[in-house]
Amino acid sequence: MLNLKQASSPSIRQTLAQHLIFLVLNLNQTEDKGDENAQIWLRSDVNEVCMRLDARLQLFHTETDDAVQITSLFRALLEMCGGRVELTQRRFNEKYTAGENCSLLASVFDMKKTNDFGDFDVDRMCKELSKSPTFLEKSIRVQDLKDWSAKMKDCLELGLEHLVRIRSN
Repeated sequence: MLNLKQASSPSIRQTLAQHLIFLVLNLNQTEDKGDENAQIWLRSDVNEVCMRLDARLQLFHTETDDAVQITSLFRALLEMCGGRVELTQRRFNEKYTAGENCSLLASVFDMKKTNDFGDFDVDRMCKELSKSPTFLEKSIRVQDLKDWSAKMKDCLELGLEHLVRIRSN
């Protein structure tokens, strides 16, 4: 099980919360304001985001393939945010496609994935993120979102490049 207590430094928790909000909005982009669940995440402060994630991850505390993959995905995200590297929790299963990884991530947030990761309106994303308490002291630029999305795709194996790599192995 992923241990969020190691994300106890304020800067790591802040970064993790920002990544989680970006992830939620990215997976749940709809033409309207999105579902209420995504809005709850968006309105949450850093501590609420981390507590909410911890509670949701408790639901996946089994040794099923999906649960192991979910732990691996969130471990990779935590490490991307500056958390300690824990190789025993990084057991990515290459049988999962990028789309399946997105669906697993969305399931942790108790929502259905509506978009491929990275397929979002950048101006709208900037506007939505600026509403979040986790981004109060962070300026958000369009290019930053594009770069951030690319890094998360790579880290969480959410993009087409991972489909190509898996199929070529």
